[in-house]
Amino acid sequence: MMTRTSKLLSPTRFRSISTIVHNSIVGGDTQLNSIAPFFPKDVSGLATDLIKAYFDRGSIEEACILFDEMSHRDVVAWTAMITGYNSCNHHGRAWNVFCEMLRYGTRSNEFTVSAILKTCKGMNDLFDNSLIRVILTIFYHK
Repeated sequence: MMTRTSKLLSPTRFRSISTIVHNSIVGGDTQLNSIAPFFPKDVSGLATDLIKAYFDRGSIEEACILFDEMSHRDVVAWTAMITGYNSCNHHGRAWNVFCEMLRYGTRSNEFTVSAILKTCKGMNDLFDNSLIRVILTIFYHK
């Protein structure tokens, strides 16, 4: 009879990781490294992931502080802020971030347009069809 501990420690319960995953983790110099399944994220990507996590936990101010401290804000970071504010029902703040993104000169992508359309839907009192036309015009006339 196997005890609970011996089941957990049993070598037959685990599979070894594939060579591709192993080499990408340890940085081995093999031919398989050129087709590694992932590449390390840059600082901006990590900061964006943290922003998303802060919003998921409802830590809006921490997300704002981190975003303000970012030296490079790409469209993914801007969209994460818009989406985060939408998820917390702060549609006015999401709209302000979108306007700031446009002033900053960052071009929107499909995900940004989707997020800002949700913002417009959330701003029922300010919702206007002309607003949607402006957004779509901005997006499609890049």
